[in-house]
Amino acid sequence: MSRTRATLPWTWTGLVLATSVILIIRSGRGLDATFGLAPVLFTALGALILSRQPGNRIAWILLLVGAGLLFEPAALPRYADGPPIPVTVGDVLLLTGLNTSFFTVFIIPIGLLLFLFPTGKFLSRRWWWGGWFAGISIVGSLAGIFNTVIAFEFPGNEWTVSNPIGVLPESLEGIRELVYGVTMLTLLVGGVVAIVIRYRRSNDVVRAQIKWVGLSLILFVLAILSRFFTYPEPNVAAEVLFTASVAFIPVSMTLAILRYRLFDIDRLISRTVGYAIVVSILALVYVVGAVWLPTRLIGDQSPLFVAGSTLATAALFNPLRRRVTFWIDRRFNRGRYDAEQVLARLSERLNDEIVLDQIAADSIAVISQTMQPSSVGIWIRE
Repeated sequence: MSRTRATLPWTWTGLVLATSVILIIRSGRGLDATFGLAPVLFTALGALILSRQPGNRIAWILLLVGAGLLFEPAALPRYADGPPIPVTVGDVLLLTGLNTSFFTVFIIPIGLLLFLFPTGKFLSRRWWWGGWFAGISIVGSLAGIFNTVIAFEFPGNEWTVSNPIGVLPESLEGIRELVYGVTMLTLLVGGVVAIVIRYRRSNDVVRAQIKWVGLSLILFVLAILSRFFTYPEPNVAAEVLFTASVAFIPVSMTLAILRYRLFDIDRLISRTVGYAIVVSILALVYVVGAVWLPTRLIGDQSPLFVAGSTLATAALFNPLRRRVTFWIDRRFNRGRYDAEQVLARLSERLNDEIVLDQIAADSIAVISQTMQPSSVGIWIRE
C-alpha cells in the first residue's frame, strides 16, 4: 500500500476529530451537538481496519459514517430559528441534508453493514441487491433537493419554504417518500435476515463477533424507540441513551476485533489500548502527587512533590506496562498470550530433557502449533 493511501484514512480521522472539537466548543452542548465523539470512533476504527485490509468495504463505510455524522450539528444552529427568506441554493442543500442526514449517512449504511459484517463481503452474489437498495435509498433521500417545496420540522418550530431550484411537483413527493421508505425498510429487514443466516452458517468465533454487534444494534433500536415516544418534548435520559447507543456501535466492533481477532488488527488495537491505560494511570499518579497531595498537606504546590511524583511515575512505567500488557493479552489478544504460554512450558520442559531426538520433536511440535509455518527444519551443529 502506498504511503498516500496509508496516511489518507488517518488524515481523514484527524480532520473529523478537529471538527468535532470545534463543534463541541461552539455549541457548548457536546452531547446534543455531536453525539459525543461517535464520529471520531467510527473514522478511527475505519482507519485501523484500512491499515491492515485496504480493500475492506466495512472500513470505507465507517469512514463515511463518521464524517457524515458531523453534518447535522454543523448545520443545525444556522436554521434552529427558521430559514432565511428568500431561500438560496445553499440553504436548499443544507436544509435537505439536515432533514435526511441521519438516515442517509447512518441508518442506511448500518443496514448495509448488516450484509457485510464481519467479513466485509456479501454472503453470495445473490445478496448483492443489498448494495443496490442502499444506493437507491440514498438517492431517494437526496432527491428531496429538487422538491418545489421544502418542509422542515424542528421541536417547537415547523415551516415550509419555496425551493428556488425545485423541479419535482408536490404531487410526486408522496411517490418519492414511498420509494425511499420501502427501499430503506427492505434494506434493514434484508440486513437482519442476512446476518442471521451468516450467524447460523458460521463457526463459534464469527458468532461471537456477530453477538457484540447485535447487542449494539438492539441498544440502538431501544434508544430510537425511547426518543420516538418522548418526541417532541426534550428528554435528557432519552438523549443520553441515544448518544450512548450510537457510540457503542463502533465500540462493539472494536471489542469484536480485540477479543476475536477480527480483521487481524487485534494486536495493534490491544497495544493502543494498553498504552492508553498506562498513560492514564501514570498521569493520575503524577497529578495526585504533584498537585492534589501538596495542596492538601501544605496548601500549595512544592518542587519537592513535583520531583517525587516525576520519579515515581518513571519508576512505575515499566512494571505497570508489563502488567497491563499481560492483562490485555490474556483478555483480548489470546493468540499471542497462548503462544507465549506454550513457549514458556516448552522452555521448562527442555531443561529436563536430555534425549536430542525428543528435544527436536517437542520443538517442532510447539513451533508448528504456535507459528503454523509452511515447513519446519532444525539445524544441529556438530
